[in-house]
Amino acid sequence: MQHILSNALSKILLTLTCLIVASCASTTQLSESLESEKYWWRVKFRFVWPQDTFPDFYYHAVVADQVLRPIIDAHKAELELWRFHRRAARDKAGHQFSFIFYTDKQMADVIHHKIESDKLITAMVDNATIESIHFTGAKTANNSLLSATSDTSWPLEIQKSWPSFIMGTSQSWLDLIVQMRGDDNDIKQLALNDLLTFYQNLNSEVTTQWTQYGRHAYFHHINAVFGYQPVYIRETESLQNF
Repeated sequence: MQHILSNALSKILLTLTCLIVASCASTTQLSESLESEKYWWRVKFRFVWPQDTFPDFYYHAVVADQVLRPIIDAHKAELELWRFHRRAARDKAGHQFSFIFYTDKQMADVIHHKIESDKLITAMVDNATIESIHFTGAKTANNSLLSATSDTSWPLEIQKSWPSFIMGTSQSWLDLIVQMRGDDNDIKQLALNDLLTFYQNLNSEVTTQWTQYGRHAYFHHINAVFGYQPVYIRETESLQNF
């Protein structure tokens, strides 16, 4: 399957996407002592992705808004750090949407139970939309570090501060979905296929907002936070793997 965008352009978008809306995130103060009490956990939703098709990224919006948002809202005090990770590549992991969060084992178990027992998740599995769900994480010394899920090629200072940054990015994306979808009560009454169609259309509208206003609303302002300094772009990679 041909790449949707050129390699060079897609990597630029990938790099800049990781640099948006940090200023929208509330300041998170995390002490070193917290690292010995809490750990990183990950829930990976793997979606069905037929050959010779583009991945249906709107599935991510469905899960983020209808399943994960209520959990995040209910447990804000216990979730000091969290973020989404989105990717699709023709490899072992495939098309996958992840919820990554930093909390203690007890709260991780609560979140896992809520996801496993969610009726919409069950319906998406039965409908062959979700292929599988994987819960990962461990109570280990390394996994308690704030930097544990950051890119190890970065300086340690960036590794430890980046989780707060990307949480703001994830929160902004989720808030945009909420703002654009309107009242949630009617949406919850939709049959599954109608719900998926609704989020497919909503995802297109969010993408339009991103395309038209992302340069100034996000890129310009994060560049201003860092003093209008340039960013080096060195690699090229398909937008399907991010």
